[in-house]
Parts: sequence; structure tokens; C-alpha cells
Amino acid sequence: MEFSASSTLVLKAISRVIGAVNKGAVSEYLSSVKISITNQFLVEATNMDVVVSSWFDLTNVREEGAFCVDAQALFEIIRKLPKETETTFKVDKSSENLNYLIIHSGKSKFDLATLNVDYYPATLTTIKDQTITVTKEDLLFLVDKTKACMYSNETRYNINGMLLNFNKDQSKIFGVATDGHRLAYSVVENSSVSQNQKITIPRKVVFEVKKIADSEEGEITLDVSNSKATFNFQHSRLTTKLIDADFPDYERVIPKDYTHYFTVNTKDFLTAIDRVSSIYLNATSEVGVRLNISSNTLKIFSIKDINRSFDELPAKFTKDEEMQIMCNFLYLKEVLSLIDSENVQIFVKDSNFPIMIQDSAKSSFFYIIMPMKI
Repeated sequence: MEFSASSTLVLKAISRVIGAVNKGAVSEYLSSVKISITNQFLVEATNMDVVVSSWFDLTNVREEGAFCVDAQALFEIIRKLPKETETTFKVDKSSENLNYLIIHSGKSKFDLATLNVDYYPATLTTIKDQTITVTKEDLLFLVDKTKACMYSNETRYNINGMLLNFNKDQSKIFGVATDGHRLAYSVVENSSVSQNQKITIPRKVVFEVKKIADSEEGEITLDVSNSKATFNFQHSRLTTKLIDADFPDYERVIPKDYTHYFTVNTKDFLTAIDRVSSIYLNATSEVGVRLNISSNTLKIFSIKDINRSFDELPAKFTKDEEMQIMCNFLYLKEVLSLIDSENVQIFVKDSNFPIMIQDSAKSSFFYIIMPMKI
């Protein structure tokens, strides 16, 4: 097997799949990528739960073939080659009766031992219930507005990912994530949904989908079953097993009767929260700020041991009497950084109820944060 290709194109393809490689795998095949050469360069990686492939057209193929090679070693080599360099790849048999991938780029030369492709794990396939077409912009919107609230610990398996709720009746796709303390909700219009269906994408896979979508153009088709989902991009494909557990009934925690809210400048609020929370050095949990809201003022307090901090902002509150709320400042900062408009609306009931944070100009996404005890 022998071909030549741009180092930049090879790197782009390998970068899309490298996240699926199991670096600590006992099987050397699971720490490898499978590369097939025809009139295309096709690279594939899997950890048995997810498989990712990427490809591009080749114009300089002297001999077709396929091989497996250590993924991380190949990635590091290609990453360090000069960009746009025409690089030659050839699989040759050495005197030790091993096949080697020989990489030539300028004066540089690398020999990597290869594995027999016949033993590479079988590719996951999705026997689809429906196929949904979604724009890149809508897919990234669902992911970007939701991923911050995914549960990061596998101890609660059912929320260790993002729910995609395909609603045929409303012609919409809902994206939802929660870690038990906060909830993210996003929605896009979609007329290609052919049946009501809910699936939960594993957390690690959500980040892989985002990484690939960021590097691709055009529409994405999504093949969906109850156990697997396949994201088909223009030059890539990702198939994943789904979380086999029921996602919580998120509709129950979305406030239906909140009528009062305060409005404040998004950037100023985020900056003030950041300043006030400076007394929490290296804190990761149970870090609260107290919000005192009146008709035209938002006061922000924080206390850590013997240290105290305070800030004040102009705000508009629809309720006559003053209200106090205690919230985790890390959650507030993360959510406020995802608000697009100049002002943010924060719906409240009293100090014991969750707050709902919404973009003042958009209703297509919002966040719910549980209060802390004052």
C-alpha cells in the first residue's frame, strides 16, 4: 500500500477520530486507528461504545490497502509535520516479518509497526427508527446551550449525558441536561422529525459531536434507534451506544407559575459575580453568593470564613417587596456566560424555590438553578 497526501488533511481526519481511541486499552487494537486507502483516505477509531470515521478524497494512490497503527503515535507525528506538506505513506514488510507504515515528509522519516486489519473490532451500526436532518447551526446550538449542565460523574448513569427529545407533534428537538442541582433546556424547530422519541447521548460523546461539527460544514443527518445513534457529517460519521436508562422527567422541575423576575445587564452581572467570588480561592463546591433584589437594585454579598465581599448593580424587579436568594456562584457564572443578549431575565418565586435564568431576547433556551440555604 502506498499513497501521498497533504499532512494538513491527514491531521484533520485523525483529529476528528482520536477522541474515540482508548489510550489505556488492554487490546492494542483499541488504541489504534484503522486506515483504508482506495480513492479515499478513510480513518476509523473505536472504544467499542462509540466509533468515529473521517475521510477525504485522494488523487495520488499508487497501491490500495488497509492497515492498523498506533493512534497516538501517528497523531503526534502528523501534528508536528509542517502544514500543507505532501507526505508519503507506504506499508512495507521488514526483515522481522512485520509490516511497517513508513512515513516520509521532506527529510523526516518514521517507521511505525502495523497490525492486521482482519482483527480490528467490527463497526457499530444503527438500525434506525427514523432519520432526522438538522443544520450544523441547530445541532451546535442544542449542544452549546446544554452541555455545561451535564452530570460529570458516572455514579448517576442516567443523567451522565444530554437528552435529545424529538417531538413530532410540535416539530421540535429539545436538548436537556441536568446534574441534579441545575438544568439546561434548549429547543430548535425541525420538520424532519417523523416520530416522538427520546435518546440520551453519553457526556463524552456530546463533546466529540461538538468537536466534529465545529470542523464540518453543511447539514447533518441523524439516524436514531432506541440503542444507538449515528451522526452523519459531510466528511465524518459518529455512531454511539446510547445511555440505557430513563432520563428524569425534566418537565416536572420547569416552573409553570413564576410571574416575577428581575432584569440586569448580563455582562455586568457576570463581572460582578466574578469579582465578589474572588474570596473563594480554589473552591469547587458549596460556594454561594447571596442576591438581595429590590425594585431597582441588585446587591451581591459573599462570605468565606472571615472574609467578605460586596457589589451592587442597577436592576429592575417586577415585585414590590425585597427578596433574598442564595446561589452557587460557579453555576451562575457558567450560565451567564451562555446568555447572548445584553440583558438577562431571572425569574424567582421565593428564597426556597429554584431560579430560572433566561435570555431577555430569546425563549429558545433557559436554565434552572436550585437555591442554597441562606
